[in-house]
Amino acid sequence: SQKLCLTTSLNEYLREVAGLKGTKVMCREAGCGCCSVTVSHLLPDSDKLQTYSVQSCLTPLYAVDDWQISTVEGIGSQKVGFHPIQERIAKFNGTQCGYCTPGMVMNMYGLLHQNPNITTQEIEDNFDGNICRCTGYRSILDAMKSFSTDGNIPGAKPVDIEDLNKHLCPRTGEPCTGHQEEKGGKRNLDIEVNGSRWYRPTSLKDLGKLLKDNVNKKVKMIFGNTSTGIFKNEEASDIYIDLHRVEEIYCYQLSDAGVTFGAATSLTNLMNKLKADQDKAGFHYFSAVVRHLKFIGNVMVRNAGSIAGNLMIKHKHPDFPSDIFTVLEALGAKVDIFDADTSTTATYTML
Repeated sequence: SQKLCLTTSLNEYLREVAGLKGTKVMCREAGCGCCSVTVSHLLPDSDKLQTYSVQSCLTPLYAVDDWQISTVEGIGSQKVGFHPIQERIAKFNGTQCGYCTPGMVMNMYGLLHQNPNITTQEIEDNFDGNICRCTGYRSILDAMKSFSTDGNIPGAKPVDIEDLNKHLCPRTGEPCTGHQEEKGGKRNLDIEVNGSRWYRPTSLKDLGKLLKDNVNKKVKMIFGNTSTGIFKNEEASDIYIDLHRVEEIYCYQLSDAGVTFGAATSLTNLMNKLKADQDKAGFHYFSAVVRHLKFIGNVMVRNAGSIAGNLMIKHKHPDFPSDIFTVLEALGAKVDIFDADTSTTATYTML
């Protein structure tokens, strides 16, 4: 079989190779949500499976190696029976042309995995990345809010966890447990296609070596890859380095001195951790930070993108209006930078 280009998106693979046309494509900017799918995988520092929705148009295909990908066809169909979310959006007349519907369904599928006891306000807050151009949002949101725990919509009923997972892994017939590789996997990846290479290191040491070995080549480090929705015409790279398995850049530590979080912390995970600690003495300002973070991109961009990724966009493109940079500078945050040449870390201010 012919290897696909290293810049191939998950959306391109699903539609053009796997033939799963239920996942749509439109803006290729992570702005409309019609390409949404749900991914499940383990983080390097955790044994807990994480499931969330992403926009497949910007998600690199090679970055989802060993992940479980759920599409609208995979969770239910006329042949095998519709998923409760699919049934509910039809019952509430939440579709007209239907082009946005798969993305709406898959975003809700990811939300319910993240929080089965979701509220109506949380549902409304988390549909900021799905656009509908014909039906109008009321019927769609009514369908989704009917899964909330506090809704008063006629026909509302929270989903049973067994129904939520009723059409998952076709290989085992069971919900994905992520048991195939402990703590997100320890297997490096090294793929060459048409003279370019894709690496997936599993430690900061391995990452440093890759950077030193390729110092004279055009290197791109990848996490959420959401910047390509803004900066579309950047030249292809010689080396692509996937950071999802570098365990040292995942952390969250709270102390009297403040809070420390790793470069690979996604915006969604940071928001959730700050919300959990916002009532602790000395950290009430966390609630204001969370409110600010909600204005960044949309829920699927925040699911995929990392803190360091956002800051590096600002570093490379100074005119980029980074909300992350603004709030961290206002808080007097500092950044620890790893030097690949010396294998040491130094602390700097944001400016």
